Amino acid sequence: MVTGSDDERVRLFNVKTKQCVIKLKGHLGAIKCVAVSPCDKYFASASFDKTARVWKTADGSCLQVLEGHTKSVEVVTFSPGSVYLCTGSWDRTAILWCVQTGCLVRILSGHESLVQSVAFSYNFEFLATGSWDFSVRVWTLDHKAYRAVIAKNRRKTERETARSRSSDESDVGDDHGDDVETGFNVTVSDDDQENAHDDNQDEGKDNVIVDNDESRQDGEREDDIANDYCREDKETSGNESNRTDENLLAEANEYRSLIGHNGNVHSVAFSKIGMLASGSWDRTIRLWNPWNCKLLRLLEGHIGWVKAVTFSHDSIFVASAADDDYVKVWDIPSGDCINTLEGNTDLAQHCAFTENGLLIASGAAVSKFKRPTKKKDGEEGEGQNENPEGQVMRLLRQGTLSSARSSS
Repeated sequence: MVTGSDDERVRLFNVKTKQCVIKLKGHLGAIKCVAVSPCDKYFASASFDKTARVWKTADGSCLQVLEGHTKSVEVVTFSPGSVYLCTGSWDRTAILWCVQTGCLVRILSGHESLVQSVAFSYNFEFLATGSWDFSVRVWTLDHKAYRAVIAKNRRKTERETARSRSSDESDVGDDHGDDVETGFNVTVSDDDQENAHDDNQDEGKDNVIVDNDESRQDGEREDDIANDYCREDKETSGNESNRTDENLLAEANEYRSLIGHNGNVHSVAFSKIGMLASGSWDRTIRLWNPWNCKLLRLLEGHIGWVKAVTFSHDSIFVASAADDDYVKVWDIPSGDCINTLEGNTDLAQHCAFTENGLLIASGAAVSKFKRPTKKKDGEEGEGQNENPEGQVMRLLRQGTLSSARSSS
């Protein structure tokens, strides 16, 4: 588990032992957000110091320092295949980065206030940003433009590296592998230093990462998009030579605006089938069709600001956490609030479904909820013979407006 704090430190915990394994220094401001990559090989931190950093999970070393924002970085998230990273900032922009090279791939500008939340669609077709300007924007991801920018950046880096080696080869040899030069200092707890060292060398231990098949498949799909550098260099070296990175990024800035919230949009999330959810300080959750910008559901019932939204893995339920001390679970086909979790959820900031769909976590609390029992024959009305997954897909295809209110 990874945490960030106002003390400018990022900490890794062993969940089984509940002990801090590694403390990471480097940021010069409070940590505003942390994220773990789907492949579990990396984690990222966003900070008030205007930067984001990518770290390696295996040993806590720094992989990238991402500099480009002009104000505090509020949110960070990985793409489904762990190839890209997106950050949102008080400077009213979101930035798409390449994890492996650290290059700036795309600047998403246009919001009129802080970008508070970002989310990738599972098929890597869209990127959603939620802002304090009350809007959600759905950006179309332009893979061809990204390949050109990454390839151009790699060629530039290789040229600079070659010049540096030829001018002062001895200094490069002295500095090779020196982690201190990156600006990161890794502090390992005295009690856990020996254990952490053993864990990193023993593939059977808890801290060693085992590739997730689904994440690896997503990464392979994104690698097909982003990492075919040799072929891309040949294709773009002539055609793109007179085009700047800014030109390429500007051409890629296609988006759709989702208007409807009357308060700051604090959270956005995609379901696995492509539905988009947004949670706002106007105390509502809205479900959208990102292809045609249609509002599918308006979920009302919270009496506090909605701070987080998330979908179940089967895309049938959506959960919301708010600062009214409640976490609500909504049935998407009907739009009904089927469960309200309370107790130990004070000022809930996050919520997440486990893979089995039976638990939802909020802060330090873990609460169970039961799936609703199937209605008796004749009570379901239209679509009564359709399974929940089919009902959700039908709702997404129709793109019709529907609203629902919580009964609790």
